[in-house]
Amino acid sequence: MNIKTRLFLGFLIIGIFIGVIGTISIFQIDNTLNQLIVVDKSIKTLHESQNLLSYAINIKYYDEVLTQAARNYAFTENEKWKLQYNEIEPLLSKELSSALLLGTNIEKEFFMQVGEANDNLVEMELKAIKFVESGDSENAITILESEKYWEHKKKYQNSLTKYLESRNLEYTTLMIESTKEVDTSIETSFENTNSWRITMIVAIITIIVGALLLGFVISKS
Repeated sequence: MNIKTRLFLGFLIIGIFIGVIGTISIFQIDNTLNQLIVVDKSIKTLHESQNLLSYAINIKYYDEVLTQAARNYAFTENEKWKLQYNEIEPLLSKELSSALLLGTNIEKEFFMQVGEANDNLVEMELKAIKFVESGDSENAITILESEKYWEHKKKYQNSLTKYLESRNLEYTTLMIESTKEVDTSIETSFENTNSWRITMIVAIITIIVGALLLGFVISKS
């Protein structure tokens, strides 16, 4: 076998080996990337669910603060309660707007209904505040004690309470499932990365040894 043929066969073998190692490496990297995508998706889903739960909790809390502030202002005429009302009301509106950007269509529909109920309550509360400002606390109290006001309030609070119970249960379940998915994906990614590392070490050693053998054969020729 002449030197040309030996060189050709030697480099061909090394090239084939490098190609096989490269293909295996690409496959392992793709598999790792897919597992990382699963992790990212699980974290995003959990984060979105957590945000929705947080929005609902804040909405319920702000609504209670607004009701208390409006009633305290009507009964005491103390300006600090009006200031508190004016400070909290935009925060509640902001939470409702943020909640409408997340979740499924069903959840968006729910927050839209809550938003409508909130608009009705705020309208009545602002009307009561105006009565107090004009010195007519009696009419303000009448509005805040009216059956219509408390119907809106009851519907509003019941809807939020049911949603929070459902969302808490769903969030707990989702957190457990997501944690399992993340753990599995991370473990798989670690195994793939470790396999890829071993493969590269073997490949480097083999290429070095192959190059030395090829050089030895060429020198003997």
